[in-house]
Amino acid sequence: MKNKGGAPKGNRNALKNGAFTREKLVERRAMHQEVRTLILRMRATVAQVMLATLGQKPKVTVTRIER
Repeated sequence: MKNKGGAPKGNRNALKNGAFTREKLVERRAMHQEVRTLILRMRATVAQVMLATLGQKPKVTVTRIER
């Protein structure tokens, strides 16, 4: 009998590793939030140094990321 198409036999799309488990997704979100926080702190520090050393108003606007 000829195959009429449709889904493949077996579940080839099954979760094979833990990359997309809820725990890993939460872990990656937390890590990305920490990186965003560090980047904002770095920008604020650079702006303060520019203001202190050059006496210029910093061009970088530091805002808080809401999540």
